[in-house]
Amino acid sequence: MASGQLTITTSPTLIVGIGTTFREVHLHGASGAFYIGGDNVTDSTGFKIDNNEKIVLQMTPTEKLYGITSAGTAICGFFISAR
Repeated sequence: MASGQLTITTSPTLIVGIGTTFREVHLHGASGAFYIGGDNVTDSTGFKIDNNEKIVLQMTPTEKLYGITSAGTAICGFFISAR
């Protein structure tokens, strides 16, 4: 299990790295909006997480997740648990 908060910027920011098991990832737009996707995520190709929005993702051990903002910074809260 892991939890915390990350500052997402205008450069792709790693949110979840490669793991050893399947994972359930809870994300929370704690402050500001950001976009999620692969290592080449942009604000036009990513999936938008709005301020105060919460989502749950199922991730394989080989997947990574990145975030990016269109301007400024945003805070992403996360909770990761093995499935």
